[in-house]
Amino acid sequence: MRTLLALTLAVALAPAACGQDAARAVVEKAVQAHGGAALDKYPAGRAKSKGTITLHNTEFPFTNERVYQMPGKSRSTFEVVSASVARPVTYVANGDKVAAFAGGLAQDLHKPQVEELRTALYVQNLTRLTPLLKDKQYKLAPADGIMIEGQPTVGVTVSAEGRKDVRLYFDRQTNLLAAVERAGFDAQGKPAEHTEFYSGYREANGLKYPTRTAVKQNGKRYLESETVEFKPLEKVDPREFQFNPS
Repeated sequence: MRTLLALTLAVALAPAACGQDAARAVVEKAVQAHGGAALDKYPAGRAKSKGTITLHNTEFPFTNERVYQMPGKSRSTFEVVSASVARPVTYVANGDKVAAFAGGLAQDLHKPQVEELRTALYVQNLTRLTPLLKDKQYKLAPADGIMIEGQPTVGVTVSAEGRKDVRLYFDRQTNLLAAVERAGFDAQGKPAEHTEFYSGYREANGLKYPTRTAVKQNGKRYLESETVEFKPLEKVDPREFQFNPS
């Protein structure tokens, strides 16, 4: 009886184990494609970008400067141009705490806005890739690939307790991250499915990074940006993530 029970469990669990191994192998290839050891050497960075964001069927140009220290710390200042007036807004995230400042004044954030900021930071850490292999909280499983501009991808679903699943898609030829799908919220605080596409990869200090990002919400165009400056860093002064408007 014990032998049959052990055999039954082995057969039942084998597909799940094989799936995890296959998904892990995909991520391992992606880690090497993105820079290998450089991913852990540079968990922080500074970047400048520019692009357009679509709100209420209207496109607005923006610029963005951000600094981050993974996992869990980010400071990002957006300057959106509306009616020929630049309107800067700064978002700060440090662990579970988030804040927003506009014109030097703290802004009230609704729960969906807070959750969206936290989720975006969580996903940014996942896209470093090495945490997926080293942190046992993450469970990996194969996902059906999608076609991106005529190119096939390999999919991996990332699960973690207390988090909604995130799907990563890697280019079959280059093994570079091509897209991320996740649940989130739109600007009005309504649930929305986000798909982020990455392209135009370049290298800095051995680290591969995308220079172009396109975001769709519920299948509709939402944001397009181009990274114009990027500097990988080993560490950022913690004072940069203090909750102040400057």
